[in-house]
Amino acid sequence: MNAAQQTEQLNDAAEYVCNAREFCGNETQALLDWQADNRALTKDERRIVSAMVSQRWGQYQKAAGVTAPIPIEERAQITRMFERAA
Repeated sequence: MNAAQQTEQLNDAAEYVCNAREFCGNETQALLDWQADNRALTKDERRIVSAMVSQRWGQYQKAAGVTAPIPIEERAQITRMFERAA
């Protein structure tokens, strides 16, 4: 696989995870599903995808006019709350 193909795949994986986040889905499971459908990512590639997701999410927030995004810690607490409610 060449560098352009790898970049395209990592972008696709990041978009897949962002879509899961947008619909309050399980981001970890989304990445596992993406890997099952495509290929296993290396530890470094997963780190790159995570950074891409954070960057894209920040861009989405900016475009939506978000001025006070939920901190990561609070977001994790909300996720746990919803998981317990199921």
